[in-house]
Amino acid sequence: MTEATYSLPVIDTIKTGWAKVKGSKSAFWAAIGLLFLIILAMGCMEGFLRWMGLPVVAGLLYIIMMFIQLILGWGILFMGIQRGADQPIRAGMLFYAFNVSLVLKIIGVIILRILIILPSYALLVLGVFLPHIWDNSSAGSLGLILQLAGMILTIYLAIRMSLSAGVVLTRLSNPVEAIKLSFKSTRSNAWSILGILVLNMLIIIIGAIPFGIGLIWVLPYIFITYGVIFQRLFTSRQTLLVA
Repeated sequence: MTEATYSLPVIDTIKTGWAKVKGSKSAFWAAIGLLFLIILAMGCMEGFLRWMGLPVVAGLLYIIMMFIQLILGWGILFMGIQRGADQPIRAGMLFYAFNVSLVLKIIGVIILRILIILPSYALLVLGVFLPHIWDNSSAGSLGLILQLAGMILTIYLAIRMSLSAGVVLTRLSNPVEAIKLSFKSTRSNAWSILGILVLNMLIIIIGAIPFGIGLIWVLPYIFITYGVIFQRLFTSRQTLLVA
């Protein structure tokens, strides 16, 4: 058995994600609003602890707050995946990732991502500092080449690992398996995903122009589009098998 190649359609994926926004905005914004209230409450607690002269405890609370915000963000991402698969969603899914086993897997995936991207990022940083640490006429040109190479490789690896979050959230896979499946699922589609990301950035900018009103639709769309990409690439990798 050999695996057939699936080509992710850029425009159709965006249209599909946008169409699924209808009927889901309230759930997403209820979750986002709840997230904001949680962050606000913890921020007030941090400020109170600093006012009480407990900067160390306040700093610890800040770290905990950032971690909780990350886990809650993955909960909203799960909502996008569910909506992308035409499954019902609710604001309570914000807390979906608050499970000890799942949290550990999320941390593992994040650490693996950092370790995999670290060499390419180091290449980029080396390119930035090379002209300052090497007194040579060609240092500037070489530094620019290293920066471009590091930037391109960093973006490429980030795209190839982008579905690992969805794999962990839906299959509860271990971090190594999640990274592997993400690489397999995004094979031959890195350019398509990059195209969607670039267009999504433009959509966010356009949505933010009229006093941010457009973000009412755009923010749910971003999460849903991730879900559509995940469904199309991950599902197709499992189903598109030919003899």
